[in-house]
Amino acid sequence: MREWHRELPRELSEVDDELRLPMMMSNTRITSWLDCTAWLIDHPERCILVDTGESIGFGTSAYFEGVPKTLAKGYPTIIDATASNGNDLTRALAVAGVTPADVELCVLTHTHSDHIGNIDQLAVSTPVLVSPQELTPSARGGRLLAKLPQGGRVQTGL
Repeated sequence: MREWHRELPRELSEVDDELRLPMMMSNTRITSWLDCTAWLIDHPERCILVDTGESIGFGTSAYFEGVPKTLAKGYPTIIDATASNGNDLTRALAVAGVTPADVELCVLTHTHSDHIGNIDQLAVSTPVLVSPQELTPSARGGRLLAKLPQGGRVQTGL
């Protein structure tokens, strides 16, 4: 991060310190667009997906169903991370010759929207591995725990 990144434009100067970095990273006068990415590891033993990228539905009320109202209200305002049509996880996997059903494990680096946005596109049998710290609710940390799959799919160790 360059020193001038620390000085937000005047209209963003009242931003809470915890939101400063997301605001900077989403302001095109400060930085160019940062893609929300997923990585596919096509290993001989299993097909592993690291993160799921952002969803086309980001910002809609359906996307934030079950998420605390403060996060649901603030997220779309702070970061416009909506994926474009045709830039979804299923299509990206298809380009690599893989279907969501082929993914045998999904590892989440953390539970922000741009890393778990497409988790619902994976097969319901795909286990999801995440750090135990990410499963602790955080009112201001941006964790979208309501988006995580239910039914024992989420694991904190193999």
